[in-house]
Amino acid sequence: MRIAAALLALVLATGCSAATAAAPTTSATADAPLMVSEGGVLRPIENGSRLSLRSGYATVRLWPSPEDMDPNLQVGLFDAAGKPAVANVSVVAEMLDMDHGTETATGVLRDGLYQMHLSFGMQGRWRLVVHIARDGAEEILTLVLPWVGF
Repeated sequence: MRIAAALLALVLATGCSAATAAAPTTSATADAPLMVSEGGVLRPIENGSRLSLRSGYATVRLWPSPEDMDPNLQVGLFDAAGKPAVANVSVVAEMLDMDHGTETATGVLRDGLYQMHLSFGMQGRWRLVVHIARDGAEEILTLVLPWVGF
């Protein structure tokens, strides 16, 4: 069932915004509960994966899990040397199955991570668009959660 949901997410969410992430940094299976959009193409990633940015990298983690209805999102930002980077971080959450509008959360820096609480109103597929603004430029990471609440 999870593989079918992941394949459905691949087919239906190809219109996702392009992420700036480059080559995969972790191995993941096709039924991963978290996917990243790179150039409109979704690929599964492990929760907590390292994703490339123009001037460094980010880590993205949902806990207690990506399938949870009320998860916390943690985004770590690092420069090219691996040192923590400062930015304005926010996320826009949107359900892909039904139009419920969007929910925006702003990251609060705690313990070196930008932390946000999310609350998904329904089970289903959700898109998270993470906005990272620093040094006068914005980068976007687009994540898809193929089966929240199942």
